[in-house]
Amino acid sequence: MSYRRTYRYEEQNRGLMQRLSSQIRNPIVLTSIGVVAFVAFTLDTSKILKLFKTEEDIRYNGRLPNSLLTVNYPYTLMRDVVQEQPVDPTDVPFFWHPHQRDARIVKKILTTCYGMEIIQLNTLDAIKKAKEVDLAARPPGKFVITSPYLREIAELFSPKHLGRAGCLLRHPLDYDVFPTLPKYELKDNWLARFLLNDGSAVLNFRELGVVKQIIRKVCVAAPMDKLEGTITRYADYMGWKLEGSEDCVEEAVEEEAVDAKVLAHDSEEWLTFYAKNRYDCQLYEYAQQVWRAQIQTINPLEVQLKRNEPSKKEED
Repeated sequence: MSYRRTYRYEEQNRGLMQRLSSQIRNPIVLTSIGVVAFVAFTLDTSKILKLFKTEEDIRYNGRLPNSLLTVNYPYTLMRDVVQEQPVDPTDVPFFWHPHQRDARIVKKILTTCYGMEIIQLNTLDAIKKAKEVDLAARPPGKFVITSPYLREIAELFSPKHLGRAGCLLRHPLDYDVFPTLPKYELKDNWLARFLLNDGSAVLNFRELGVVKQIIRKVCVAAPMDKLEGTITRYADYMGWKLEGSEDCVEEAVEEEAVDAKVLAHDSEEWLTFYAKNRYDCQLYEYAQQVWRAQIQTINPLEVQLKRNEPSKKEED
C-alpha cells in the first residue's frame, strides 16, 4: 500500500510540474514577468513599498513610547520638566503665553537680557509652516519658540527634539487672550477648555485633574505676578547666560507691567465670577503651588549636570 501511495504522489507532482512548465512558456506569462523585472530594476522600489506601508502613529512616540499614557499626546512630545533632567542640547525651548500683553514682555526680556532669537508662531498657519520645514530639528542655538498655542506647538516636537516649556499664566480676572485663539459657546473656564481642547463639555474635577497634570508635568510654571523670578529660573534651568545688566530682567518687567484687577472675595462681583470660572481660578492657584514647589525641583543646568555625574561613572 505504501509503495502505491508513494507512486501516486510522484505522478501527481510530475503532472503539476508539467502544467507549471507549460504556463511559464506561455507568451502572456513571459511578457508579464519581463515587465515586472523591468519595473523592479528601473524604478525606485522604495516608493512602491511605501504604498503598502501604513504610516506610523506618532502618538506612540515621545518620552512615553508604546505606553497607555499616550492618551496624553501631544504633551508626551514635551519633557517632564522635573523628572527629565539634565536638559539635553537637542531640547527646544518654548514659551507659552496665551495673553497678548505677555508676548511683548517675554520677547523684550529674552532678546534684551539674554540675546535670544524669538521665533513667534502666533497663528495656526504659522505653526503649520513650521511643521513643514521641521523647525524643531533646527540646529541647537540661541532661539526660543513663543506661541499662544500649547497643544499645537507640542505637535512640532519629536522624540529627537522634545520641547521644554515655560508657561505664563494670569489670574482669570486678567484674561487678555490672543484674538486668534478659540472662543467657546460656553463662556466659562476658558483656560481649562482651551487646554482640554473641549468647548462644549460640562467640566468636572476629572477634567481639572488632567489640566493640572499638564501644568505640573510639562511647564516651568510662570504666574505673571512672579515673572521676574520665573524668567531667571527658566534661563538658569536652560543654562542661558545673562547678556544685559544685572537689573535687566527686573527693569523689563517693571516697564511692561500692567496692574492686575483685584476684587474683594466677599463682594458680589467676585462670588458671581468665581461660581462661573472656579476651575480656571483653581488652575491659577495650582500654578502658584507648582511655582513654589519648583523652587526645589527646577535646578540650574550646572547643578543638573553635576547631579548626573555619578550615574555616568556607574555606566562606565
